[in-house]
Amino acid sequence: MKVPRPKPPIDVEEARRLHLAEGLSLVEIGRRLGSRPPSIARALRRTGTRVRRQRATVATERDRRLHITWRSMIGRCTRPTDPLYERYGARGVRVCQEWLDFARFREWALCTGWKPGLSLGLDVPGLGYHPLNCSWITRSQNIERGILDGPRGSKWGITAFGETKSANAWAEDPRCTVGTQGLLERLARGLSPERAITMPRFSQRGLVTVPRPRRRRRAKPTVIDWDLVRRRYVEEHRDIAEVARLLGVSYHTIHHGVRDRGWLRPRKSATWMQLLHGRALRKAWQSMRERCRSPAHPDYPKVGARGIRVVPAWEDDFEAFHAWALRSGYRRGLCLVRRDRGRDYGPGNCIWVPKGEVARRAKRRVSRKPRWTVAALGEIKGPAAWARDRRCAVSMTGLILRLRKGWGPEEAITTPSNTGRPGPVVWVTAFGETKGAEDWARDPRCRVRATSLRERLRRGMAAEVAITAPPFEASRARARRT
Repeated sequence: MKVPRPKPPIDVEEARRLHLAEGLSLVEIGRRLGSRPPSIARALRRTGTRVRRQRATVATERDRRLHITWRSMIGRCTRPTDPLYERYGARGVRVCQEWLDFARFREWALCTGWKPGLSLGLDVPGLGYHPLNCSWITRSQNIERGILDGPRGSKWGITAFGETKSANAWAEDPRCTVGTQGLLERLARGLSPERAITMPRFSQRGLVTVPRPRRRRRAKPTVIDWDLVRRRYVEEHRDIAEVARLLGVSYHTIHHGVRDRGWLRPRKSATWMQLLHGRALRKAWQSMRERCRSPAHPDYPKVGARGIRVVPAWEDDFEAFHAWALRSGYRRGLCLVRRDRGRDYGPGNCIWVPKGEVARRAKRRVSRKPRWTVAALGEIKGPAAWARDRRCAVSMTGLILRLRKGWGPEEAITTPSNTGRPGPVVWVTAFGETKGAEDWARDPRCRVRATSLRERLRRGMAAEVAITAPPFEASRARARRT
């Protein structure tokens, strides 16, 4: 485990003095004290000091550029990972003690004529960075001194004929016969700088031509002995992969050739992914086996720990399970359950049921008896059991309300709901028949809904007229009757 380095403590009094007395920003204070500006701000706020926010000005942009130059100078002299460390720090070039403070370096830079775009150059490379040994120079002067010639290659500085120039400067020289890109390409091919500069652009007789890298020749196509393939694959019944390894070619080459010649053998059996409902049934089969033998499965304590197992016919043969699933009426959305929870998984004990049925089966069975029972149709059950019975026409709540209002048990169970609420059925006699209002509303002769039919009857309209009159014509029919 990597342990973080302990952070140095912040000298709060010094930070407060620099911020209030000298007016330095949090960034400058952090550079002096070696801490991050947010940490210094939090330390000052704890002491009750008001921290001023520094706005972005020309001075702050100038300081940012100077700080980049100063940080680069420190890095190339002290940090081995710096790309220029081999040319400076490894050769003993150091920074003087005075310039380890950025404020003093900035003061010297502004006094010696620093401008954006200038670089820091050494007058005598071996003496190191010191106010008496440094000056501000341009980029071209940097290239002439060879400062930028090094790890970045010939892109920056090219030394030839006792001079060091950039590729652009050599391209403008009268002695150069090519442009900048051509010069760089010649140097990349390994030519010496003098030869790359002075060599003629076009090759002529008697002149040395520029060596070009040889192009790789395209490999000749492998000649396959298809008679040998036929003997190995068709007669000896070897696999395509084995034949391809013997001939040293790819699998697809042999496969396509065998298929085009009509030699491809049909597969012995389709994989489980190609079967009907293969993915879903494979998942159900694996889940069934895991809950019987894997202690990591959530249902193992209720199945495998009780000794429930999978019959040998299904244990390792998915195709047998798949064939039984299709025969037993499997379709998408059904789940596998056992009829008897004490017996093993097998064809005689498993069925496919909807998810709702699985949830109902998973509920804990209540061992206590219901508080009260209802005797009807030759059976004695509780209200919840009667509500689940197919003969019951209402919900459990409706059944209980009917019984509390004094309905008979059989009438309360079998009478369908008329208005969606438990209550007596509105019987209507018309055309020689007697039905409930709901049944008359479903009759083809009825032109209105059950609610409108009951309202018409309540107002005293004749049964036949209430049933056959179209909507919004009840008043016209009443007028015709009178």
